[in-house]
Amino acid sequence: MMSRWLKNIFSIFVLGWVLFAFSAKAQMIFRAELSQTRLRVGEQTILNIVLEGEEVEAKSGVELPDLSPYFKVDGQIGPSVSTVMTIINGRMTKRTSWQIQYLLVANKVGSFTIPRLSYRSGSQTYYSNPIMVQILEPASVQTREGDFEKMEIRQDPFLSLELEPKEIFIGEQVIASWYLYFQRQIMELNLGSGPSLADFKVMELERSTQLSPMIKEHKGEVWNVAFIQSLALFPLGAGNVNVGSLELLYQQRAGRDFWGMPITKQEVVRSEPISITVKPLPLPSPMEFTGAVGKFEMRAEFSKKEARVNENLSLLVEIRGDGNPDYILEPKLNIPAEFELYPPEVKLETAIEGGRLWSKKRFEYVLVPRKEGNFQVPELRFCYFDPESRKYNYVKTEPISIKVNPGASGAELVSQGGLKTSELKADIRFIKPNQELLKSEGERAWQEKWIGLIQVLGIALVGLAYWYRAYLIKLEGDEKFRKRQRAFREFKGRLKQAKKLAGQNKEGEFVSELKSALLQYLGDRLGISPWGLLEEEMAEVMEKNSVPKEKIKEFLVLLKDLNRFQFGKAISGVSSKELLEKSESLISTLEKVKQ
Repeated sequence: MMSRWLKNIFSIFVLGWVLFAFSAKAQMIFRAELSQTRLRVGEQTILNIVLEGEEVEAKSGVELPDLSPYFKVDGQIGPSVSTVMTIINGRMTKRTSWQIQYLLVANKVGSFTIPRLSYRSGSQTYYSNPIMVQILEPASVQTREGDFEKMEIRQDPFLSLELEPKEIFIGEQVIASWYLYFQRQIMELNLGSGPSLADFKVMELERSTQLSPMIKEHKGEVWNVAFIQSLALFPLGAGNVNVGSLELLYQQRAGRDFWGMPITKQEVVRSEPISITVKPLPLPSPMEFTGAVGKFEMRAEFSKKEARVNENLSLLVEIRGDGNPDYILEPKLNIPAEFELYPPEVKLETAIEGGRLWSKKRFEYVLVPRKEGNFQVPELRFCYFDPESRKYNYVKTEPISIKVNPGASGAELVSQGGLKTSELKADIRFIKPNQELLKSEGERAWQEKWIGLIQVLGIALVGLAYWYRAYLIKLEGDEKFRKRQRAFREFKGRLKQAKKLAGQNKEGEFVSELKSALLQYLGDRLGISPWGLLEEEMAEVMEKNSVPKEKIKEFLVLLKDLNRFQFGKAISGVSSKELLEKSESLISTLEKVKQ
């Protein structure tokens, strides 16, 4: 009974295997796909037809139905045939893939269904699925020019540049934002070459790390719109200037391969460049004006309300605005004569507020009061041009009061290590060796000639060490001395940076860097704060420090040329190379002047 039952099970298994093998042999795959089912008049799509199976003949063909008037056939790729042979358990199978592609161009607006295609193999007929297509009007902009009409076709996708505003003043902030509009599927989006922005100082606001599209209607059509990036631009000169094209790279589906896998190809989309009008600033401008354009605010405060004589005190001055931060320069301070003032430490912070870039520059001064009493720092002010009112305005601070108390009386001298001088003397403990042994050893040592040379060298090294220690103490304790020592070295470093900018044809940045280098050297070398000084005041300070009159005149003429160039006026007959050579020669001469 059991034997009969097992025979039945085995018979069913064999029958199922035979039926499965027969069906696998007879199985055929026939499909038709369109790379894009929603497109515009004039755009292209690819019709991909694939036939796979064991009974496919190399000469097989599929008849293409009539697609007019909605499409015209603009090309053909293939047919292509590939064959794969496999041997399993001594049985060889052969599977063939046949493929052909047609390039179709949309001709007429409307909804159209590509009918199902058929393929006959023996007595069996195979059909593909019908494909529904929507063809849209071309997104066009029509303008009349004489008796002709121009039509601009917008592609899918397209990259749009938005500028706000399009008519501005020199130095005024303009926001450039790029958005990608698309309806078809795009993959692997990457930034290509950036826009040409030689006429601007550029600061990045935001950049998208992945596509986050929103639905938006554009000229009667529904689009996916994704933000790409935005920049804050500050024009460096007057006239018509261009914001160049941004380039994006992406992958687009272009059919399927022999194995049915999607084929992609790289495409490029670019934004159109836009020209904007940059207006010069009105003349005459105030003497205190440094080039700042926009909206600004200012504040100043001491680190504490009371201080002691000879005690360090911090004065913080903060200027905040939406203009070019390069033109937020150090304000002119009128500090009481009883205070010693050191050049400030400058810090720049930026933030995005309301879609615009705001810069905050902090100037932190160190003051040392030398006399007790009640003192007041007069109001500080900063001049800027307001593009809304088209006027030069000022932001001001209130006068700042400070009370200086007497220093601590009878205070003992303290070294940098924090020990009193009396404690330093007490630290020495003399060693008393065996005098007999020392005497005998000494007599033998003095008989060597080189001992005298070692003693002379030791004395010289001790003297050099004392001198170097005194130098370091002075360098650390005297701010003016330290800045004077490093002035020429820092100027050479900034001059090298200016040469690099000149080589890159960044004229605005080159002039700004060279001017800052000259003024910074003058301030460090003479122990003053040159920012905001008038020509007469600068000449007077240089003359007091024994600078020859002809060099003073040469320095001021050079600054005047750089100022004129910085505000959009060309320097006739003077190249960047000549400006660099003149600056280097002038500072080298000033370095030799003895104060």
